[in-house]
Amino acid sequence: MTHKTHFIAMILFASWFVGCSDDAPQMAVPPQDKPPVEESACGNGQLDEGEICDGSLVAEDAACPKGYELPSGAQFGCTDDCKLITDACTKPEVPSCGNDQLDEGEICDGSSFAEDASCPEGYELPSGAQLGCTDDCKLVTDACAKPEVPSCGNGQLDEGEICDGSLVAEDAACPKGYELPSGAQFGCTDDCKLITDACTKPEVSSCGNGQLDENEPCDGTSFASDPACPAGTVLTNGQAIQCTESCTLDTSACKAPCGNAQLDSDEPCDGSLFATEAKCPEGTALAAGKSITCTSECTVDMSACEALPPCKTYIEYGMNWNHGPGHDAQYDIANGLVTWDGNCTHNGKGSYAVLSNGWKPGFSDHNCLIALQTEGYCPGVDNVCRTRITYADNWRHGPGHDAQYDEVKGVVTWGGMGDTGVTTLSNGWRPGYDGECAMSIRYTQCGKMYNNPVIPENNPDPGAVLDGDTYYVASTTGCSGGAYKIHSSKDLVNWTFHNCAFPKGQTPSWAVSHFWAPELHKVGKKWHIYFSAKNASTQQFCVGVGTADSPLGPYKDKGTPLVCKDKMGVIDASYFKDPADGKHYVIWKDDGNAIGQKTPVFIQPLTEDGLNTTGKPTQILINDQSWEGALIEGPWMIKKDDYYYIFYSGNGYTNPKYAIGVARSKKLMGPYEKLPNSIVSQNSHFQGPGHGSVIQTKSGNWVHVYHSWLYGKINQEPWRVLLVDRIFWKDGWPYSYSAPLKQSQPYPDM
Repeated sequence: MTHKTHFIAMILFASWFVGCSDDAPQMAVPPQDKPPVEESACGNGQLDEGEICDGSLVAEDAACPKGYELPSGAQFGCTDDCKLITDACTKPEVPSCGNDQLDEGEICDGSSFAEDASCPEGYELPSGAQLGCTDDCKLVTDACAKPEVPSCGNGQLDEGEICDGSLVAEDAACPKGYELPSGAQFGCTDDCKLITDACTKPEVSSCGNGQLDENEPCDGTSFASDPACPAGTVLTNGQAIQCTESCTLDTSACKAPCGNAQLDSDEPCDGSLFATEAKCPEGTALAAGKSITCTSECTVDMSACEALPPCKTYIEYGMNWNHGPGHDAQYDIANGLVTWDGNCTHNGKGSYAVLSNGWKPGFSDHNCLIALQTEGYCPGVDNVCRTRITYADNWRHGPGHDAQYDEVKGVVTWGGMGDTGVTTLSNGWRPGYDGECAMSIRYTQCGKMYNNPVIPENNPDPGAVLDGDTYYVASTTGCSGGAYKIHSSKDLVNWTFHNCAFPKGQTPSWAVSHFWAPELHKVGKKWHIYFSAKNASTQQFCVGVGTADSPLGPYKDKGTPLVCKDKMGVIDASYFKDPADGKHYVIWKDDGNAIGQKTPVFIQPLTEDGLNTTGKPTQILINDQSWEGALIEGPWMIKKDDYYYIFYSGNGYTNPKYAIGVARSKKLMGPYEKLPNSIVSQNSHFQGPGHGSVIQTKSGNWVHVYHSWLYGKINQEPWRVLLVDRIFWKDGWPYSYSAPLKQSQPYPDM
C-alpha cells in the first residue's frame, strides 16, 4: 500500500469511526460561504456559459433560423456584443414539378408514378388503360371506369346473389325455426330474391312418449337403429349403450379396445405400456431377472414380485466401542427394526447408548457412534442416508434451537479430538460447549463404516483414478527393483495389490533412481503413467511418461523424458484434460527447494496422444503463503462448476507441518486465488498429511486420497500410510474440516 493510499484509508476509517460510534462527540461544522460567480465579459476570447459566440469563436450548436440552412462552405459570424450573425443562411431550393423525379408529396411527375397511384374509390383501370400526369404533376384518372354490375336473371349466380332464375345458392336456408320438408324446393323471384314459402315449422315430438319420434336417436329403451360405439371404441364386457332422459345416446360404456398399443382411459397397462411406473406392492420386490408385465386383458401382472425377507438391522459400532467377551466383529445383526434416539449416557470414563431392543453398547469415551442399516422389509424406513448429531448436556444451544440434536441428509463426520469450548464438524458447523466438547453421532441407511488408514503400509504420493466401477491407485515405493505399486478397489476402502507399473528390470532406460509420484490416466485408448525420476546422464530430476493397454500395466516408457530443465530438477508430474475443450496438459513443480530457491508450479500443453509437450509452459502457482514454508508440490487439478481447482501440498514431507492447500481460477491459465490456510493438516492422530489426488466417486461424492504419517511416527514404520476422506464444498471452496479422520465414518462411495 502506498503512503497516499494508506493516508486515505486512515481518513476513511476515522470518518467511519466517528460516524458509526454512539459515543462520538458531535462536532459543529461552520457554514461555508459560496464563492461569488464571476460574470464573464463578452469578447474575452472564450466561450463562456450561455454564450453562443465570442469574437471568432462559435459554439458547436449554432444553427440557422427555422426553415433556413447554411450552404456548403458558408460560415456564421459574430457581432461585437457576441450575437450570432446568420446572414449566410438561405432557404433551401424547393424541387420543381416536372424535374423528372418524384419529389416528396408528389403522386406523379412526367411519366413517373408513385406506387400508390390509383383510381378513385368505386372505379378501376380497364385492362390496357393507363393513368396520366398533368404539367403540374396532378394525376389524370380519365381512363378509370366503373366496373359493370352483373344483372339479375343473367343465368348465373353473381356476387351477393342467393338465387338467379332456377339457380339457388348452396347456403339458401329457411327462416329461423322453419325447415324445408322433404321433396320441397326454394323458389326465386324476378329480382333474384329467395322464395321460402315451402318452409314449414317442424312438429315437436315429445321425448319419453315411448316411441321414436323424428330426429330422436332413442326414447326410453327404443333406439332409432342398432346403436353403435364411436369409431375406435368397443363396449366393455357386460356393458351396454343406454338412453338418457333427453333422448340422447349414452356411450360412456364404449372404451378403446385393450391391446391397441396405447394407454386408453382407465387402463393400467397395454402391451408394454404402463399408466404409471409399475411397482411391486409394499413388502415385496422383483425377483432377480424378472419384471412386471401386462396381461392380454390390460391388467398388471405382478406375479414376479416376491415377498421381501423379514426385516433385519445391521448395527455397526464406532472404533471406540467396547467389544464384549469373544465378540471380535465390529457389528451386530438383529432381527426386526432396531432404532436409537442418539442419546449417549456417561458413566465415569466411558459412555453407553440404549437401543430400542434394550441393547446397551458401551464406548471408551464420551462420544457414542453407531451406524444402523436395515435389510429386508422394514415398514416405515426410507432409504435415505442421514446423520443425527446429539450434543452433550453442556452444549450451548443457539437462539430458537431447543432440541438437543441436529439431523441432516448425507454424512457429517467429527474428529472427536477432545476439543474444549468450540469444535468443528466436517460440514463446517462449529458447536460451542461450556467445557469439553462431546457428542454422539448416529448414521441411518448410510452403509458400512471404515477407519483410516485404508492401506496401513507405505504408499506415499498416491495417484488415484476411477475407471468404470473400479478405482486404481499407484504410489511411490521401491517395488523390489521395479517401480510404483498398483492397487485396485471397488469401494475406496478395501484395496488389492496387483503388481508394479514398471516390473523389475523394466524401469525407464534414461532414469537411474528416485522413482517418485506416479499418476495413472487414460489418454485416448491408452493408459499413461506420469512420474518423476533422476536422469542418469544429468542426475537432475525429470518428468517421464509410459504407456500400457490396461491400468494395471505393465507400462513401457516412451524412451526419453517428457520434461527436463538444464539447471533445475522438475518433479511431481500431473496430467489434466480440460473438459471445456478436451485438450491435454501436464503440470509439474520446479524442484527449487533443492537449491534454495522458490518452487513455482507450471502447466504446459501436450500433444493429442499425451506423449509430448507443445507450446510454452505457464507458471500458475508459487510458494507465497506462510504455512507453505520453503516449497509447494504435488499439484492435482480438477474442474468443478465454474472453477479450475489445484490441490497441492506445502512444506517438507518429513515436516509435521506438511499440509494440503487449494487454489482456484475461472481460467485454466490463471490467475489463481489461494485459500490463505491449508484445508488438511496434522492432528492428534496423523502428522504431515499431503500429496494426494482428488476424484469424484461413482455416487457423486468428492474424496481426497492422500498419504500421512501416523502421529509421532515420522520417518518410522509403517511410514506413509494411505488415507481416504470426504471433501465438502462451501461458497465455491473445498473443505475437509475433520480430516485426517481417524474416527469411524461411512464408506466414501455409498
